[in-house]
Amino acid sequence: MTSAASFKQATKIRRGPKPRPPSAPGALQFCLWMARLDLTIASAANALGLSARQVAYYRSGEQDVPRVVELACRAIESTPASPQRRRRVVIRSA
Repeated sequence: MTSAASFKQATKIRRGPKPRPPSAPGALQFCLWMARLDLTIASAANALGLSARQVAYYRSGEQDVPRVVELACRAIESTPASPQRRRRVVIRSA
């Protein structure tokens, strides 16, 4: 390998996978859930027990929304308490 080729290889910018548009099924449903409950990224993260960055990934479609998060969203939405009064529920396996 020549020095010019190795320099080009060394300076090549690594790019990850392209983020999917928010119209991806999981991301769209997640955005709609947040809108129905009038949640911000921070309040959704608090309600789900996730980091705000992770919620932003799900919302943008950059990462798939896991099934467990989908189920948690449904449970939170079906709870009669207001979003501001919800607390994080921790389910521990035996």
